[in-house]
Amino acid sequence: MSKPRTVIDQKLCRKAEMMFKDPKATVKEVAGLLGVSPATMSRICTAGFNVEQYEKNNAERNKKEKGKIERFVPVEKLPMAQQQIRTDNLEEECPGQISMDLQTAEEKQEMTDQTKLMRFLAGKFTGTENTIQITMAELILHIGKIEDYLAQILRRMDK
Repeated sequence: MSKPRTVIDQKLCRKAEMMFKDPKATVKEVAGLLGVSPATMSRICTAGFNVEQYEKNNAERNKKEKGKIERFVPVEKLPMAQQQIRTDNLEEECPGQISMDLQTAEEKQEMTDQTKLMRFLAGKFTGTENTIQITMAELILHIGKIEDYLAQILRRMDK
């Protein structure tokens, strides 16, 4: 459950103005004390702590935001006329656009024997490389054990 929205009235604006008389007061702190968001508190300050100016600024801001076109709206959610426009533009090329020649399933060529062999060998070398790394790790482990045994023998001889 979300808490109910705080009504912005002149009384709240006056409280905010009085709280900002303290030079140490921050927008975030005052907003938390009055139960509004820091963005709302910033808008109240911008309006000069006047609720009428605040409402006027909000109306202008909302009007501007409604005028903006959403960039990433799925084609299915657009009216049919806009769907057609959106799909027609997909065919055009823009200056500087990178183009790709994609092959369809029918155009896809069969791999040559040489390509198949190269891919097979690449897979084998990768497996061999992993085996070599594991073997090297085991050798290093055994060398470490031999060093430990030699150190024990030398300690025993010193006594």
